[in-house]
Amino acid sequence: MNVGHFPPPKRLGLIIHSIIIGVLTIIAILGFINLTRADVGPAFLISLLIALVSFTPIPFFIYRAYSLLNADYHLDRDSLAIKWGLRVEDIPLTDIEFIRSSDDLTTPLPLPSLPIPGGLLGMRRHSDLGAVEFLASDSKKLLLVATAKRVFVISPEDSAGLAQTFARATELGS
Repeated sequence: MNVGHFPPPKRLGLIIHSIIIGVLTIIAILGFINLTRADVGPAFLISLLIALVSFTPIPFFIYRAYSLLNADYHLDRDSLAIKWGLRVEDIPLTDIEFIRSSDDLTTPLPLPSLPIPGGLLGMRRHSDLGAVEFLASDSKKLLLVATAKRVFVISPEDSAGLAQTFARATELGS
């Protein structure tokens, strides 16, 4: 059985997400502490706003870190499974038109909004490819996985190995 396990690079993304979560948590805690000490007035309102604004994005970044921690690309003789957080895309090999590096494009691929290392997630439009969905962690190792319905952008640690395993799996058939 021709099986390939190709996880994305995770270390840098987890470090950056942990730092963001830590900084936001410290700011939120300090804001809530100042909130309990302040009299009703401008200082109270400023402490409340600081605490709420810094606390609100924490669950978002925690989920992104969790998604990266559990992210995986698994290629076998029948399908390519893209796992990112609670989402799993199982693409049959017969539906994949090509797997190529993003460097092969004539028009550069625009990165999604909020392109934090470890979390290149979201949809973008490309002039040649149409709708492109990012499920990647590293902007330097992007691979395009094209199907008839959409194009996925992934970033396995071993991009060449995934492309090679895909070529062997398609030669062998399902």
